[in-house]
Amino acid sequence: MSDKHEHFVIPLKYYVFTLIALLILTVVTVAVAQVDLGWLNIYIAMFVAMIKAAFVIFFFMGVRWDESFNKIALFGCLLFVLIFFVIVIADVSTRGGVYSSESEMFDIQSPVRPIGEGGHHGDSSHHGESDSYKSSSSSH
Repeated sequence: MSDKHEHFVIPLKYYVFTLIALLILTVVTVAVAQVDLGWLNIYIAMFVAMIKAAFVIFFFMGVRWDESFNKIALFGCLLFVLIFFVIVIADVSTRGGVYSSESEMFDIQSPVRPIGEGGHHGDSSHHGESDSYKSSSSSH
């Protein structure tokens, strides 16, 4: 009952191609960082990073020649990560309107005061202790 499972050896030309592609894309990443494109900089940098990750996953890690189940598992994980990113970006991009209108609609006075406003850290009045409690506990 010997299992004759042979391991696929990736040809050297794929490693060289991946190295050259990653070096070129690294130069592109640095060049994009030097140019001010405003809000597009992060999206271009992330797109280049995704291409670099694809080269590493498919050629260096050998997923291109791997079994179908592993490819499905990888793409499923990437799909869920993409969904999470979309939800977070949608949430963060709508927060500006919520916080600016909140102060106009509600008159909320925070009970929290900075240390500089009438006290210091050693002041125990914020712990709810009265002076009579302090004097009675120190006499015992």
